[in-house]
Amino acid sequence: MYDKKLKEYKAKQADLIQQMQEHSNADEKHYLTAARLLDVCSRAFEIFESSEPMEKRQFLNFILQNSTLNQTTPLFTLKPVFAAIVNSHKFRSRLAVSS
Repeated sequence: MYDKKLKEYKAKQADLIQQMQEHSNADEKHYLTAARLLDVCSRAFEIFESSEPMEKRQFLNFILQNSTLNQTTPLFTLKPVFAAIVNSHKFRSRLAVSS
């Protein structure tokens, strides 16, 4: 009975260790992806200006949703991840001004 329970607990322990490792790897990948995303966002204007028209279209499709043209005025909504980045930047700017 003891050996059976020990074997079960060891198997469960190994499973939990593997899950912890997978979560750790996912956290690292998430951090790297976020770092790349912020890098692209900080260089967005430079990237856009140096791109060909087709690349500009792809770039805009990547960051915008529901874009339309009202007469000569472009109307658009940023995709949620980019909207969050812009809002975060605006919030930080307001904090810097008020301090």
